[in-house]
Amino acid sequence: MEKFGKRSQSPIILIAFVSFYFCIQPVHGRPGKSSVKEDGSYWEMLGKKDLQKAINTKRYEGVAKNVIFFVGDGMGVPTHTMARIYKGQKKGESGEEESLAWEDFPFTGLMKTYNTDKQVPDSAGTATALFSGVKTRSGMLGLDQQARYNVCDTAAIEAATVESIADWGAQSGKEVGIVSTARITHATPAAMYSHSPLRDWEADSNLP
Repeated sequence: MEKFGKRSQSPIILIAFVSFYFCIQPVHGRPGKSSVKEDGSYWEMLGKKDLQKAINTKRYEGVAKNVIFFVGDGMGVPTHTMARIYKGQKKGESGEEESLAWEDFPFTGLMKTYNTDKQVPDSAGTATALFSGVKTRSGMLGLDQQARYNVCDTAAIEAATVESIADWGAQSGKEVGIVSTARITHATPAAMYSHSPLRDWEADSNLP
């Protein structure tokens, strides 16, 4: 695990990059079509059940002690849907009725995914947006779009540098770690700590 920031006994911010199949854990799925009559009353029952669950969800207003940021790299809605169906079909059901572990979390949401210069984004620009809240050009890490893609201009890079959640954690005296199933210099984990106008500059030998 890569670690940086002042070491202390403070809470930990942990950022993990994992493939989606680690998250396909057994959860209570909705009954398959083979065992339940899916008529109007069935769907009404499910709707009421989901609504009641939302109403009863406890809200936490305090400050989180620890933060773990999991990223299923490349896991968009189609991959998410495929995983759900596959999990259900492995249980002998049609698949669509199944649910994944995070679908039972009390709070979920969707976000728009794009780069400032491309509709179809890459991991560098999208990971920068995830970790800093700032969208940027495709292929750039830890920089806003003031920087020029693939241009080593130190003044421009300094001006375009954005901070990530890891920086915020370290500045708050927390311990920060990064765990990755890919190499630590790959685009998604690198967006947490690097500031580069080209994601492929992973070593000195790659620099222009």
